Amino acid sequence: MVLPVLSVSVQCAQELPPIGSSGLVDPYVAVKFKKLVDSPLLVDAMSNADFGDVCCCQVEKTAAQFRTLDPDWKENVEFPVLSTEVKGETVEVQCWHKGTVRDRLIGVVYVKLSDINFESVSHEWYVLEKPSKSGKEKGTKRKKERDDDEWEYGRISLAFQLKTQRSQSAADIMIRVAVLEAKKLPSRARSGLSDPYFVVQFEKTKKKTQVRFKQTPQDRPSWSEVFSFDAWADRLDRSDL
Repeated sequence: MVLPVLSVSVQCAQELPPIGSSGLVDPYVAVKFKKLVDSPLLVDAMSNADFGDVCCCQVEKTAAQFRTLDPDWKENVEFPVLSTEVKGETVEVQCWHKGTVRDRLIGVVYVKLSDINFESVSHEWYVLEKPSKSGKEKGTKRKKERDDDEWEYGRISLAFQLKTQRSQSAADIMIRVAVLEAKKLPSRARSGLSDPYFVVQFEKTKKKTQVRFKQTPQDRPSWSEVFSFDAWADRLDRSDL
């Protein structure tokens, strides 16, 4: 089965706020394609996800640009979609600063695909907003000309396209693995404690959960993390998880 593809073109950004003493940033973009989940397993797993609603998502990132407030990426990221009926979906676009110790979120924009005219593909400017602590979506804002409101967190140029076919090398399905909790884990130290985490590998791709520190065999450490892996339907029976 060949699935349609949602292509997101990340063109550039302007007037990002400076971070640190240098007065510049090292920005990259993370694009999340959000879908509601019907599976009870995933509903429980995603209840503490970044999104306010229960959902599952795939994340694609651009390369980082360095020491600039006006980065120029010109990169495309693609997401498989279950059908061409994507009008009810939402894309979250996050702009991050790549830090030495940890990355910092600069701004975010939520784009409702019901607002996109897929018949005419063109780049539009979207205003980056302060990240919401509640995780709830704010309304999409587009601005081509400056008005009384300053672009406090900068703005980003994006374009959206729905492709009916994808390249032969691209995956056509997605595998999602939910790591919920564990129990009766044996200790590996004299203290009787352990610091467990899970490694999930599909083919050559490995992903790790967070570490749960100082767990006893009586504890039931909880992760509630979901990992997504691109896969190919025609060779799924030969793939290892």
